[in-house]
Amino acid sequence: MQLKIPESIQLVIDNFEANDFEIYLVGGCVRDLLLGTQPQDFDMTTNALPQDVVRLAEKFAWQATVTGEKYGTVTVIVADLAIEITTYRIDSKNGDGRRPEEVVFTADIVDDLARRDFTINACAYTPARGLVDPFGGQEDLAAGIIRTVGEPELRFNEDYLRMLRAVRFATRLHFIIEPVMLMAIKKLAPKVAVLSYERLRKELGEIIQAEHCLYGLKLLETTGLWQQIFPQTMITDIDLQRLPFFPKNEDWRWLALAWLLCPTASDIDIFLAPIALSENRKHWIKRMYNSLQQADVAMNVVALKRALAPLAINEREDFVQFMRLAIEPVAYFAEVEHIFSKREPLRIEELAIGGHDLLALGLQGAAIGETLNQLLDYVYQLPEKNTRASLIKFCQEELKV
Repeated sequence: MQLKIPESIQLVIDNFEANDFEIYLVGGCVRDLLLGTQPQDFDMTTNALPQDVVRLAEKFAWQATVTGEKYGTVTVIVADLAIEITTYRIDSKNGDGRRPEEVVFTADIVDDLARRDFTINACAYTPARGLVDPFGGQEDLAAGIIRTVGEPELRFNEDYLRMLRAVRFATRLHFIIEPVMLMAIKKLAPKVAVLSYERLRKELGEIIQAEHCLYGLKLLETTGLWQQIFPQTMITDIDLQRLPFFPKNEDWRWLALAWLLCPTASDIDIFLAPIALSENRKHWIKRMYNSLQQADVAMNVVALKRALAPLAINEREDFVQFMRLAIEPVAYFAEVEHIFSKREPLRIEELAIGGHDLLALGLQGAAIGETLNQLLDYVYQLPEKNTRASLIKFCQEELKV
């Protein structure tokens, strides 16, 4: 079997082999090549020790950085391609279900492949030796099955994140999860509680952005993983059919799920707590949600503008897209787009006059803020009056400033 690989990868292979070392492409890049898709990155594994990898990189004038000293990983830059090269290793078992406590280097490629999570990720390839596939990964790729290397419970107990990775790969590739493995996930699902927010968010983010995201959410629900991570936000019997139409962007997909799953904005904090989004990202989601919910019940144009006011100017285009994706078209859609396209003022800072102008008119303290709010209400109804002259005249004649 011959797989098409980049010239820079072939150069690395040739130079390692010329110096009496084995080296293979390994893991996800081999899986993708077998599937006929372009790998996003290239990982390699070798019997060379990390110091040997660095020495060879220096010999061939490649940039090399030890990026995972504990795991024997060196990142090498060859012709602008970053390649992670890791020494064959055996991971020691640990008791906390997170990551290996320590690693032991080995001289056998099969030992290295045996530590990997799923058969489809436990293949190695080099042109001279061909495909090394001791666990049937190529057969499982052809059959569309996600299967662990070895006994499922044992592999999941080594790192509980592997349960979410199983769902992620099944979602991405639209594969089934092998039945015994599926039962193991259901049994061990409560163990995800020990995983960090960051590791959870990374896996879940990839699942909800995938083309087959609805399938992924169904797997999360049927395995019990969703209920363990989001115990107060159930997805059973919820219509999520709109989700795939949202942009394939993590924040957009969390926004979509918040809209579809949370009855009120106050539920969003509870929903998103397990993944610890940054405050900025969470506030963006809540602004979009709140503005649409309030716009949907606005009885007049003033109420509609008040609903839109919390949105920053650079968020308004996003809101129009969100509005059209989240709900069926209604009459106020056109009014929202008109308000934005005509740049009608929605916030105090968009008024043609500010606090310094009111100071010049003799106002002080709280009266300035009160007057600015009155002016905003005025231009909500008459946006054409948002000029310096008109607003000063209104202050003098109507507000008796």
